[in-house]
Amino acid sequence: MALLHWWIQNGADYEKKVSDLNQDDKIKPVLMSIQSGTQAAIMTKESEVPTENVEAADDAILQQLKDGGVMIIPVAANTNYLQANFLPPVLISTV
Repeated sequence: MALLHWWIQNGADYEKKVSDLNQDDKIKPVLMSIQSGTQAAIMTKESEVPTENVEAADDAILQQLKDGGVMIIPVAANTNYLQANFLPPVLISTV
């Protein structure tokens, strides 16, 4: 979250490298943890998506949920597992 916030504060430029952006004392430890592989160890752990095949969800039920404000997204490609978010979206202030 801190990394995303920092990137947005620095203009959210897809063309710039991390080394081109201002790195304050708050973001340096985050960047160092990624560089050192601390985060990589977390990201390479075994997938939490079950391997068991499941049927696709009923489109009518999915639409009812979406109409009720529930955000439904796939968990991963090539699987019928879905993630449901019942919380309202949060706006991030850049002030």
